[in-house]
Amino acid sequence: KERCCCEKRGRKKGCRQRSGKTAMRLTAELVESAPQRMNPMKEREILLRGFKIPAIENTGTLRDAFDSVDLSDNEIRVLGNFARSPRVTMLLLSNNNIAKIEAGLGESLPRLQTLVLTNNEIAKFGEIDNLAGCGALESLSLLNNPVARSPHYRPYVIAKAPPTLKLLDFRKIKRIERVEAAKLFPADGPPLVDVTARAPPPKPPSKPPTTLRNLTDDQKRAIRAAVAAAKTPLEVDRLEQQLRAGLIPAAAADDTPAPPTGPPPPSAFQQSNGGPPPGPPPGPPPPRPPPQQTEAVAMDDDDDDDT
Repeated sequence: KERCCCEKRGRKKGCRQRSGKTAMRLTAELVESAPQRMNPMKEREILLRGFKIPAIENTGTLRDAFDSVDLSDNEIRVLGNFARSPRVTMLLLSNNNIAKIEAGLGESLPRLQTLVLTNNEIAKFGEIDNLAGCGALESLSLLNNPVARSPHYRPYVIAKAPPTLKLLDFRKIKRIERVEAAKLFPADGPPLVDVTARAPPPKPPSKPPTTLRNLTDDQKRAIRAAVAAAKTPLEVDRLEQQLRAGLIPAAAADDTPAPPTGPPPPSAFQQSNGGPPPGPPPGPPPPRPPPQQTEAVAMDDDDDDDT
């Protein structure tokens, strides 16, 4: 059984090209029978994906009637050979075999704003230089291409692409990135770094500790409960570090002594004298307020004055 091109190249997800489907050329008959729609951006789009088209040709049959052309999931090797199409603003070419970009792409598609080249075979940085003629380009995707493995891939593309580019690999280009790209790849001088250098391969993941390989059901439940109880990312990171060190939350909880539930133990003074320790000496009694004269006494005084 024949596999699709993506499965042959060892990719995780295969494309929509399935066995039993023969390669088709881009002809007027295919253009007439291909689905057409209004995409979510309210643009007129033609879907030419999954036909195993080997090359871009006969694009004059499109008659410049579409804003978006979807040529994903084919077997195209060269990006170019477009008839002049001032209306086209979006070109989708994911999951192809594109390794070369022709220099006259900007002249054929003067209003091209979005170019998606995800999952292709572009391996030379010189091909990216040919995109400088696309003066209206705003969004570019080169994900999962060999050039994207270079540590200086992003600043190189920012420096060589037209200044209208705003999104690279679906990430916004910041002003500081443009400044750094201009320093590394000046327009009037040689580059300061080697773009052909490859990034070091990622380190293999470390094996889990021996104590985490044979966990009991109680230990697994304790770990799940500890993860559920973590409320902040800091707590989650701390728990992950403990697990990597072989510390199981249930074991740490078992070693912690339980708090006392009864009355506090007697002090050394109580144990030696058999009673509570003496308190502070009593202070002097508070002063008593002066006696107040009653109403009867006041009446007697008034009678004495009258006599």
